[in-house]
Amino acid sequence: MKAYIDKNIDIFQKPCSAQMEIVAKIMKDSRFKDFVRKKQWLDGAPVADPFLVAAGAILQNTIVVSQENSKMPEVCTHFGVKCIQIRELMEREQWQY
Repeated sequence: MKAYIDKNIDIFQKPCSAQMEIVAKIMKDSRFKDFVRKKQWLDGAPVADPFLVAAGAILQNTIVVSQENSKMPEVCTHFGVKCIQIRELMEREQWQY
């Protein structure tokens, strides 16, 4: 994964200040305390989910999730971000496998 990221670093945009404000709100809101695993938080490990929600809110994008039990839909709804399961994307795009 690191090799892919290093090779394609230009596809990753730095969050703008509005996105960072949303990330801060997510991290401070007690309703979303389980959104980032405590171990990741304490270890200072990289986390993407709050940044995905923030980008979705600012850029008006849809978040696609694959985990049924994810907290992502709840957080997305709170911030007005559309969130769908991957099977919905597959049906919408008429993917066949």
